[in-house]
Amino acid sequence: MTPSRTVLVLLLASALARGEGGDAKPQSGGYAEIRVVDAGTGRGVPLVELETVNGLVFVTDNAGRVAFHEPGLMNREVFFTVRSHGYEAKKDGFGFAGARVTPKAGAVAEIKVTRRNVAERLCRLTGEGLYRDSVLLGHKPPLADPLNPGKVGGQDSVQAAEYKGKVLWFWGDTQRMDYPLGLFRMAGATTPLFDPKDAKTDPANGIAFDYFVDAKSGFTRAMMPLAKRPEGVVWVFAPVVVPDGDGRETLAAHYSRRKGLEGEFEQGIATFDDAKSVFVPAIELPLKETWRRPSGHPIPFEEAGKKWVLFGSPNPNVRVQATLAAVLDPTQYEAFTCLKPGGDAKTAEVETGPDGAPVWRWQKALPPLDSKEERELVKAGKIKPHHARFCPADAARPADRVVLHSGSVRWNEFRKRWVLVAGQIGGTSHLGEVWYAEADHPTGPFDRAVKVATHDRQTFYNVCHHAFLDRDGGRTIHFEGTYTNDFSGNPLKTPRYNYNQVLYRLDLDSPALRLVRATAAAPALEHIRPSKDGTHFVGATSGKRFVVWGVNYDHDGDGRLLEDYWDKEWDTVAADFKEIKEVGANVVRVHLQLGKFMEAADRPSEANLARLTKLVRLAEDTGLYLDVTGLACYHKKDVPAWYDALEEAGRWDVQERFWRAVAKACKDSPAIFCYDLMNEPVLAGDKKDNEWLAAPLGDKHFVQRITRDLAGRTREEVAKQWVKKLTTAVRAVDDRHMITVGVIPWAHVFKGAKPLFYAPGVGDPLDFVSVHFYPKKGDVAGSLAALKVYEIGKPLVVEEIFPLGCSIEEAGEFIDGSRTFCDGWVSFYWGKTIEENEKAGDIKGALVAKWLRYFKAHAAEMTAEPKK
Repeated sequence: MTPSRTVLVLLLASALARGEGGDAKPQSGGYAEIRVVDAGTGRGVPLVELETVNGLVFVTDNAGRVAFHEPGLMNREVFFTVRSHGYEAKKDGFGFAGARVTPKAGAVAEIKVTRRNVAERLCRLTGEGLYRDSVLLGHKPPLADPLNPGKVGGQDSVQAAEYKGKVLWFWGDTQRMDYPLGLFRMAGATTPLFDPKDAKTDPANGIAFDYFVDAKSGFTRAMMPLAKRPEGVVWVFAPVVVPDGDGRETLAAHYSRRKGLEGEFEQGIATFDDAKSVFVPAIELPLKETWRRPSGHPIPFEEAGKKWVLFGSPNPNVRVQATLAAVLDPTQYEAFTCLKPGGDAKTAEVETGPDGAPVWRWQKALPPLDSKEERELVKAGKIKPHHARFCPADAARPADRVVLHSGSVRWNEFRKRWVLVAGQIGGTSHLGEVWYAEADHPTGPFDRAVKVATHDRQTFYNVCHHAFLDRDGGRTIHFEGTYTNDFSGNPLKTPRYNYNQVLYRLDLDSPALRLVRATAAAPALEHIRPSKDGTHFVGATSGKRFVVWGVNYDHDGDGRLLEDYWDKEWDTVAADFKEIKEVGANVVRVHLQLGKFMEAADRPSEANLARLTKLVRLAEDTGLYLDVTGLACYHKKDVPAWYDALEEAGRWDVQERFWRAVAKACKDSPAIFCYDLMNEPVLAGDKKDNEWLAAPLGDKHFVQRITRDLAGRTREEVAKQWVKKLTTAVRAVDDRHMITVGVIPWAHVFKGAKPLFYAPGVGDPLDFVSVHFYPKKGDVAGSLAALKVYEIGKPLVVEEIFPLGCSIEEAGEFIDGSRTFCDGWVSFYWGKTIEENEKAGDIKGALVAKWLRYFKAHAAEMTAEPKK
């Protein structure tokens, strides 16, 4: 927007009802409704600017609505340029992002925007006119006071604490609507505790703050009056709940009476007077004391039997024991640093261990290190980038380090890790970017971060994730920050939103966060694809050759299939994946049962698709790829009667729907190595077969017919039609990941047999060849010759191998002999470690343990540059 453009922010209620005391009331036939919605969810989007070509600007309220009444612009087509931080409107052929709308009184016009932020903007929490446009349009708002709770105009920097059965909220400087100078001694409010299972306490539409107000004016009152010391502003930081000497819950906080941002009159630690509902000084601290005091958003933390409170923003780098006496005693505070005594962050030396990594420690003499100071040490070469704890790498650009501004660290039950949400200093906006990272300890290291929210030429500072607002078992978290043009260099203020708190929510299961979820032991995965010449596998980004060294995870030691226990025994699955990684595998083949994923012929199971998504995330976290094999009917009792009764065409239609649903759930993840359409499909013989399932091996039907009657067709025609139908279904939703079919090696059974599913014209849509091979005892050469039949110019993977009919030595000889023309081998893991198999004390356990030891010992060699 150029300075010459006149930006008119229209206060429509006042303009249209000026002669009625300024009250904003809907007038019959007066307003047109323009609603901006998220194209993905249909939810109204707050903080969207609509600008006409002559510079009239309208901003959506919390419901995404604008109440529009421009006498000269009604009932005619009007173009609005659409701007919204982290959201985009579709551009036309000339590159204009906006929409044509014909405003009509009483009618609704909808504009769709696409969210580019990872986080979803929910609402403005503070200030005047939260649902202003919705009220003008006659809608019933979700808040009891949707217009001006506490008579607040704007509020800066939130602090919150759960205390004595309520949540206490505190804000810094607070604007009032009746004069330019507002409240500068902290505002406050209460709310009931939030129940994550109660939809009524979902903060998505706002939070009904019960403000502490002045009885006469109704405007929010001071939470730390210090009436006898009227000079300066008073800010309160880091409210923390700790027990006093009698074990009673006490609320303490750091306070600062200041001249402004730079100067300070006094500082100290205050406690909350429950009877008067104000903070009162408990001790005064020297003005030179910079860290032996509460700061940031406190974290209760227990370690080695001691209870601590961690302070810092965003990274906890100060601690004190969790008692009121300790909080009030500066000598009890400890700082986290890796510097040697003497000097400062610019001149001091870093304490390092034998591996060159910094040695971090808690101590009382030196001040703590923060993200900005650590970044200086990295730039000076005193700390290697990959050793940084507090300035994570940008997951999208690992060479770039993110210097964090204020934020918070919280334990997250869904991720079972500590999660960081913080602003950034000097990003694409000066203080407007928000980042997410994870670590196993609250002090880090936070290795990588993903940007989750952006604010173009605006500031969004003092970010705070409120753990008490977490929902869905911690999968959904909420954070807020102060939205303002201060410090941004942008002179334009967004009406009503400026200098107020805006709330976002973040789905921690979002695919966009997968680069953060990977740990140092499990580096971020890249998509795998066939090489340009189609003969082997490569990383899509690095171009580095990839060799499969995997395991089938088809059932556990008791014969249970994955879907039988993954809901109630998820920890078992997670432990198995960790163990699989530890034996050196890079691919896990999972077998999805059709009866568990299709509730009806036309209805996939949303519950099991969600569990599959969770499994994909586990693979990402563990650093494993998935070979997703589908349509399994291994346990006949689990095959739906309706499916068993279908004829060929109906059965194929169900299989098509299965693969559309599965591929849609998996399509965005780099952890998907491939889709295997069916385990060992076969066709009918010359005569019609009565059963869809072939004879079982033990209690499992691993082999399945795709037709029971050739009906005059050739075997190649049937196979071609089936492959085409199912690959087309996958490609309709996922054109990135590879497709294969794991087949029985008939060339190993019948001399001269040819591959059916990989015959010319049949297997063209398949990206690589998968064959299941169990070498014959005393005939390694013959087994290799049979495998050679499947070398057709595509990557070749032995998708099943185990010393079932030969010795471990012969199986190893077979693998080594096939390295010149194979691109991978997939063995088995049945839920028991090497040690657990050895302790079983039986022949099977001993065989499996010995084979797993072979598998682990050869992992590095087999996944290195192959002989092929």
